[in-house]
Amino acid sequence: MTDSFLLPKSIEREGWHLNTDVVSRLVIDTTNLGKQLLDLDLREIGAKTLPSDLRKQSLITGPTVLQILKIRNIAVPKDSQTDKSDRLARLLKLTVTDGHTTCSALEHSTLADVSVDTIPGTKLQLNGNIRVQNGTLLLESSNTRCLGGLVESLAAKWRSGKLKDQ
Repeated sequence: MTDSFLLPKSIEREGWHLNTDVVSRLVIDTTNLGKQLLDLDLREIGAKTLPSDLRKQSLITGPTVLQILKIRNIAVPKDSQTDKSDRLARLLKLTVTDGHTTCSALEHSTLADVSVDTIPGTKLQLNGNIRVQNGTLLLESSNTRCLGGLVESLAAKWRSGKLKDQ
């Protein structure tokens, strides 16, 4: 067995659930593993971790890493979505994925490192118990950590949309 097959097991404790067939074909620099994973699209390398029947769940347990696909501040009108609007009224609705299942998440308490200007592709690490209501994850600052990351294809599409909005 090669190191590439062992690698996903060693990082699973941090919440990375990866498709071992895909990861085994990647050229992995183990000295820079965290940065490499942050910059990859979970829709290409992720293994299914979120339940398909999330609406029937009241709780999921981490750690698990999810990728942000979209963020909107639902406390302000759609055409007023800026980082400054976050300071006036803020209730962030995120669309996140494990690479297979996409769901909504609400910022139940302020996530310091997340805003409407957080670029899609950014990874979140969910730890402990995460409440689920009507299929929506309720994110708390105590159980959600922004890991960062830059998936260039998602970032380029997001920047293009931002320019059109201006």
